[in-house]
Amino acid sequence: LSLITLNYVFRNGAFYFNAGYPDTFLGIQLYIGPVETLLSSVLEFVILVVVWFSAFSIDEEIRQNRIKFFYILIHLLTASILGIIYTNDIFNGYVFIEVAALASCGIIVIKEKKENIKAATKYIIMSTIGSGLLLMGIAFIYSYTGHLNMDLIHLEILEGYDDYFKSLLIIVALYTAGLGVKSAMFPLHIWLPDAHSSAPTASSALLSGVVLKGFAYFLIKFMDRMLGF
Repeated sequence: LSLITLNYVFRNGAFYFNAGYPDTFLGIQLYIGPVETLLSSVLEFVILVVVWFSAFSIDEEIRQNRIKFFYILIHLLTASILGIIYTNDIFNGYVFIEVAALASCGIIVIKEKKENIKAATKYIIMSTIGSGLLLMGIAFIYSYTGHLNMDLIHLEILEGYDDYFKSLLIIVALYTAGLGVKSAMFPLHIWLPDAHSSAPTASSALLSGVVLKGFAYFLIKFMDRMLGF
């Protein structure tokens, strides 16, 4: 489906998908452009390869009654990463990020060993701090622009950039710190070594190859689509 969407976008151009009530606070809007479809196709390919590999190794790393739950978490993680990539609404992006973070904790702790529980606990604590900073940034930008839609936020920022320069610096700092923790950017990566070393092999591959890239892309998306950097 990602490849079909990629082909459609490169033939016909980017498009928007509206769900709910797009002109109200309850509206959800997705933006499907060339970068989004290309990235989603690459990440889906990585997930496919990891899942294929896990079919031969996961039964040696976790208990048999946990295998179905492991794959449910991978599906949940896949859906949330695609939501992060495609969303055009910053609060819905935040919701997808939290779902991805919880699913990531699940695929780490599913091994049910002491070091896994310790690593997942450290991750969830750090992730909660990052979530708080990110949510503060969203609150700042909503109070400043009155919008959660990225396109509308960009228009408001263009009109009042000079008057709210310091506020924008605070917003950028909050976003960068919050997503920096979640994407393990230096020096906010202290949770990452334990998570990688103790997690099942497939989980470690998903964390490094998919999850962290999705969080980092949301920061790039914020800089590009809303601030126009």
